[in-house]
Amino acid sequence: RINLVAPALPVIVMTAFGTVETAVEAMKAGASDYVLKPFSMRELLARVRALRFVLHVGQARRVNMPHGVT
Repeated sequence: RINLVAPALPVIVMTAFGTVETAVEAMKAGASDYVLKPFSMRELLARVRALRFVLHVGQARRVNMPHGVT
């Protein structure tokens, strides 16, 4: 549902009951990342920073693309 309201907003799914199947489902549904509990704050911050970097690089590429190229 979040992707319908704010498609550019990254979503990190956090769960204590994860399986490969639920991770795949979450990613297919639009999650940007999937984290199993317990996790450290250090790990979570690293994942958030990585998502921010990916978003920043993507925006920079769109800004620098010639008109009409996507």
